[in-house]
Amino acid sequence: MRIIRVLFIAIFLSSLLYMNNSFNRYFIFGFVILIPMILFMKKNFKLKIKSNLIVLYSMYFLFGGISSLKNQDIELLLGALFMFVIFLTLSIIIPSGIESQKYLEVISRSVLWSHLPIIFIPLLVQGLSIPYKGIFNNGNSFGIAIVMVFCIFSAKLFSYMDDFVFHKANKFVNRNTIFIFVFLAILFVLGIYSGSRTATITNITILLVNSFNMVLKSIKKLRRKSLRRLTKSIITVLLSLLILFVFTPIKDIFLNVFINKFIIKINQGNILSYRQFIWIETIKDATLFGNGRDYFVNTLDVGAHNTFISLLGQYGWATVIIFMIIVLIAFKHSFKYSSEEFDSNKYLPISIWVSFFMLSMGEGMLLKVNMIAMICIIGITKFKASTTIYKLT
Repeated sequence: MRIIRVLFIAIFLSSLLYMNNSFNRYFIFGFVILIPMILFMKKNFKLKIKSNLIVLYSMYFLFGGISSLKNQDIELLLGALFMFVIFLTLSIIIPSGIESQKYLEVISRSVLWSHLPIIFIPLLVQGLSIPYKGIFNNGNSFGIAIVMVFCIFSAKLFSYMDDFVFHKANKFVNRNTIFIFVFLAILFVLGIYSGSRTATITNITILLVNSFNMVLKSIKKLRRKSLRRLTKSIITVLLSLLILFVFTPIKDIFLNVFINKFIIKINQGNILSYRQFIWIETIKDATLFGNGRDYFVNTLDVGAHNTFISLLGQYGWATVIIFMIIVLIAFKHSFKYSSEEFDSNKYLPISIWVSFFMLSMGEGMLLKVNMIAMICIIGITKFKASTTIYKLT
């Protein structure tokens, strides 16, 4: 188990540094492929098969291969192969050998071990500036790193709130929740300082989706005590936010850096930083099996700035539709998983899914850390349902 934790730290670190071109995708693939080799050596390892996932992953690889042949581009085939292996490993093979709660804990701790030094050591050495980018080439990449850690701590906060509201925990405000709340505020400010509007909006959306989820659960259970406790929790959080906005520089930072950037972009008529023109042209040029890996460089001379548009331009409609189905499956089961009674990380899958989806609207997230984590949660959440089990002897 310890070696698997180390490999996950290496996977998340590699996918984090992949944003900075410090690691190429072969490092990510290499670390991922080592995990099934270790699990297959375990005695009585039982491979759990989800046939619908296998079919979707196979179709992704098949359509990627056809795109490679159509565009005479071997890189497309390698990319589809890498994704096929990563899909199988992270969402089928590993959940077969590690139960969901332990798998989530491995993800949570691995993200913290891989991200916190990358975020805070350069900050302590260099000091803070606007836009702050740390060791990365741009502030957007630093913002993405912040979002991943924000997922972990926000999920913990909502888990504590869930215990208080639904499971009769004695109190919501304690040393753990105070620490988490303060640390989330620090992460939120660092996200703003990165200059990445996408990262800041993603952090806000994570909080809103989890809050909505809590309210929905309270309504479904229709318990007066739960509603009263939820009301107390919401009032506590809102008062804490009010104190932070009134007595700390957060309000000025939020208004002067984040809101001001939006106002400038709106006045320029460029709220999406010209991304909409890239997306429109890509959709116009899209074919069933894409235009090759170098489509954006050779045709548009710019990156896609959207995960789905990136796949559409390179691989075409067939591959992007399969990928969208996989993402929707992840959403469905992540949302259901937040109702798990005794998992302290129950809100982590939906937080990770929201982070991937929101960041994908403004950035290309292929093989980056949030996408790797999103693939992991497919297996964690979907394997709560029935599976076909094969014993490897």
